Amino acid sequence: MDVSPHNPRVLYHCSHVVHRSMDEGVTWSVISPDLTANEADKQVISGEPITRDITGEEVYSTIYAFREAVREPGVLWSGANDGPVYVSRDNGKNWKNVTPADLPPGGRVQNIEPSPHRKGAAYIAVYRYLLNDWQPYLYATDDYGATWKKLTDGIPNDNPVRVVREDPDREGLLYAGTESGMYVSFDSGAHWQSLQLNLPVTPITDIRVHQQDLVLSTMGRAFWILDNVTPLHQLSEEVQAANAALLAPRAAYRTRYTPMAARPGQPEHPPNGAHLDYVLAAEPNGELKLEILKLETIDATNKVIRTVTDKAPARQGERPSGGDGDQEMRGPGRGGGQAAALSRKLGLNRFVWDLRYDNNGPLVVPGKYQIKLSAGEWSQTQTLTVKLDPRLAKDGVTQADLAEQLTLNLQLRDVMADARKLVQQIDETLKQPGGSEAATARLREVRKQLVTAPGTYPQPMLIDQLQSLSRMANGADRKVGRSAVQHLQVLKKQLAEMQQTVAAVAH
Repeated sequence: MDVSPHNPRVLYHCSHVVHRSMDEGVTWSVISPDLTANEADKQVISGEPITRDITGEEVYSTIYAFREAVREPGVLWSGANDGPVYVSRDNGKNWKNVTPADLPPGGRVQNIEPSPHRKGAAYIAVYRYLLNDWQPYLYATDDYGATWKKLTDGIPNDNPVRVVREDPDREGLLYAGTESGMYVSFDSGAHWQSLQLNLPVTPITDIRVHQQDLVLSTMGRAFWILDNVTPLHQLSEEVQAANAALLAPRAAYRTRYTPMAARPGQPEHPPNGAHLDYVLAAEPNGELKLEILKLETIDATNKVIRTVTDKAPARQGERPSGGDGDQEMRGPGRGGGQAAALSRKLGLNRFVWDLRYDNNGPLVVPGKYQIKLSAGEWSQTQTLTVKLDPRLAKDGVTQADLAEQLTLNLQLRDVMADARKLVQQIDETLKQPGGSEAATARLREVRKQLVTAPGTYPQPMLIDQLQSLSRMANGADRKVGRSAVQHLQVLKKQLAEMQQTVAAVAH
């Protein structure tokens, strides 16, 4: 079954001929002659004379692949399980046999991919291993099948190709699924290289590029996803020749989503945040550092809001990964840990920023951000767009609401940091010899007002009150309540008084 990319009411269904419905399947008409080889010796009952097959898969001389061209309405491509490839350029009125001249007969046309970029261009994947021919057969045409070019350089000679797709966002970027894994080409199929990554050695039955994610199905009845293939769009000769390059990031959506931990036999869920990709062709000179700056901050200054280095560990929820051997597809969960810091491995690296400020801060607001990667004297910047969760707009939450919420949450973060710093200052002062009993008593009293003592619940002290207020303010995206703002002001005043007391005792 194929749905027209130009009219969702138009459906195609194939037997040995092409059937078309113009009304979503209510009525059908035949729009082609027999487009199979229709060899007489194949038109028998499968399994006879002893046992008949009744699964349906054994039916021979059937159109196995069918597509309408994305770039040109009415250009229809068909391929049969006994070899022939046909094209119609007039919406099914006339059909032409355009089977590649050097394709041996009898192969199954498993997949047809009309180019999403060029009229008259298409790719076909044919396999003949059922006829004990294990060679890969992958062809491309740019002239509606008048001529074909075989594209198998880099694919082993005993690895049949099942499916080929062209990336809808970069012309000439091709993905091929074979009997034993994945391949990618950056030059329209002239050369291929492995894209196996962590994928098991298994037949790839289909490929789709959906919203710049690469989605695979395998013969093992599993689905695998390579999140965000936009780095592959940017691997130009210039990038590959550079010692280091920061790639332009895909826009990220600001959402509240906590992925489930990977467990054996369960699907892996994508990390929440922005994918920041970079390429290292040589060992970085000095510390590798990634900084994130808000281009339109509340105070109108370009301020670094998040810094991660190759030494500082990432936070829970952030996932650095890197090197050609570590980039992974998502699939059935296998468990495992996460990398600890920004990767210095050679090859393509990715850091998933959780869209939060430094020091376990709050979520950023939608807007423009500058990403800066540096090592020694080298640095490069890119712009990241963070978009609003579209579900929030439906609930009436505005950009102004989130900005107000961010202001409150940043204040809470800073006040909590000051409160913890004051506790540390008190503890260090109490350790020093020579203090008077009165001063010691005053410091201990202040500390009791800051930290909730065990067994004193439900009488939380100042830090616990700040944490409770922070959990409430950070728990959901909404307009800030006046009571939260007023409560924070009360706590800030109490903290200021405690700071004055400690300062007076210290002097």
